[in-house]
Amino acid sequence: MRLDSGRLDKRTPLSVPVQIVGIGEGAWEESGITENICACGLRVLAGRQLKPSERLLIGWPSSNRLFLARVVYCEGIPKGGFALGLRFEEKSVWFKNGWGAIR
Repeated sequence: MRLDSGRLDKRTPLSVPVQIVGIGEGAWEESGITENICACGLRVLAGRQLKPSERLLIGWPSSNRLFLARVVYCEGIPKGGFALGLRFEEKSVWFKNGWGAIR
């Protein structure tokens, strides 16, 4: 069921540090911070401009796991940097003690 916003899932405001890792040729790594999150994706503030459909890995410093995600959008933000809309490429769920994956 769609929400009034048009989204399939409700986004929860959440500000936590994340690790973002580029995959493929010219792999890179940087830190970011989440703005909001849901079971199928999240919005992250980062310094790097990325292209829609680009795939990357994202993880949390407290986790030993990186999750495969795809860039949905990349918007410049007034204070500098970019807001990335990321969609998980695998089924993921938020547990009270952190992220986990359903296989």
